[in-house]
Amino acid sequence: KDITGINKEIVLYENRLSPSYKKNIEDNLKKRRDDLLRIEKSKPIEIAKPQEDKQKTEEYEKQLALVNGTINDLQQEINNKKQELTIINKQIQSLKDLQEIANSTVKKINEFNASAHITAKELNLPETFFEINYSFNNDELQKQLKELMEKKNLINEVLISTGDVSDNNTLYIKLENANKQKELIILKASSQEKDYQKYLSDLSVWEKNKQSIIGDIKSENSIEYLKEENRKIREEYQKRYEELQKLRLSKIEEIYNQKKRKSEIYSELYKSIENTVDTIIGDSSDKINFNINFSFKDKHFTDLIIDNINLRMVGKFQGKEKAYTKITSLIKQTDCNDYNNIKNFLNELFSDIYNDLEKSVHKYQDKESYYNLLCSLDYVDIEYSLRMGNITLDNLSPGEKGILLLIFYLALNKEEIPLIIDQPEDNLDNQSVYNSLVPVICEAKKRRQIIIVTHNPNIAIACDAEQIIYSQMNKNTNKITYEAGSIENSSIRTHIIDVLEGTMPAFDLRTLKYSLKYKRTIN
Repeated sequence: KDITGINKEIVLYENRLSPSYKKNIEDNLKKRRDDLLRIEKSKPIEIAKPQEDKQKTEEYEKQLALVNGTINDLQQEINNKKQELTIINKQIQSLKDLQEIANSTVKKINEFNASAHITAKELNLPETFFEINYSFNNDELQKQLKELMEKKNLINEVLISTGDVSDNNTLYIKLENANKQKELIILKASSQEKDYQKYLSDLSVWEKNKQSIIGDIKSENSIEYLKEENRKIREEYQKRYEELQKLRLSKIEEIYNQKKRKSEIYSELYKSIENTVDTIIGDSSDKINFNINFSFKDKHFTDLIIDNINLRMVGKFQGKEKAYTKITSLIKQTDCNDYNNIKNFLNELFSDIYNDLEKSVHKYQDKESYYNLLCSLDYVDIEYSLRMGNITLDNLSPGEKGILLLIFYLALNKEEIPLIIDQPEDNLDNQSVYNSLVPVICEAKKRRQIIIVTHNPNIAIACDAEQIIYSQMNKNTNKITYEAGSIENSSIRTHIIDVLEGTMPAFDLRTLKYSLKYKRTIN
């Protein structure tokens, strides 16, 4: 929310700092100064006050001053009434808006209550069990609205004539009568006095027109306003723009730090898991570890940037291929794990936008939204990767993925119910079974019964099974028989050697081969 407000202001200052805006202000200032020169040349020619009979003149001026005072008072009263009317109209509209929202809300509540009554009945609950109760003082709203309408009508009666003869006391009628009275007073004056009064009237209009051109710093498009805007461009806008850029970067860093904190929380959670697994399987080459990295999550992020660029203009982003190459290169150079890299990435994009303002390289119809997109860091994702050794989960073989899941399940699941596993050695070599799988099975069997279907001697023997169940099928009758016992049982041991080791001669032959090979290596 903070960044949205900052970007809104940044866009405003970027527009005011653009060369076209500066030129527009300077051109308008020159034009208004030319207007001032023209109006100064058109100043009404001064007419001296006529010297007539003193008593007659004093009476004339007294009448004129009196009627002018009446005109000014009436005009001021009209302005006051109009302002009062504006305030009342706003209040009336606010009440009407409130009433409309209230009606809509009441309608929605009634619809909800109707559904709530049906649901309550289905659950054998009181009909009003889920009902929303509300109160709204509609009578007071109507009362306030009526009072405001009455005030409005009274003001209109004072201001505006309806054409009825009885309405001759309205302010506009009084003003019209006062102006007519002034005209009559002037008509009775001499021609010199008429000329003088016309001169005063023309001079008043001229001074108003001149003042409107000169204006003040709040009167838009006046000389003083344009001069002040010129000064701000030179002295204030650039400084404020730089302050806003720094403020924006600080807010972006806050967002980044929150993401970083989130990753640290996950790291803390995963650390205990790593420690548990490490304790069980030790310093195996198949050590399991978690990696948490920041990366650009959206593969279409480049497209989002390209969509905001005018690819037809000469510059860094001319043509789709050139623009893609430039932005892709920027993304590849950015290590999202370091905020300074993120900052440099954004600064380069912001700099390109600012420097190319007059070329219209970027599409500005929604530049504020574009800035919000860049500043949000929604495209920077926290990537959690699980590794066995130096290989990520995605690149593990099916067997390795299976063993990884088994290690987690056996090492971390704290339940004590029996667990049946079917041939966990599938797609695995014996070394991986012995180094990684056997330790966690041995650990897990301390707190739960584990039943494993296997053809691998490492699992049956190295895991020191308490009971071996040997099964065989008569292929003529399809009858299956079972024999159970411990490893110490000679019959079971024979079955183990036959099935898992391939018979004793095969086992002895391998032992002999391994021994000969070992002796040769030593010699």
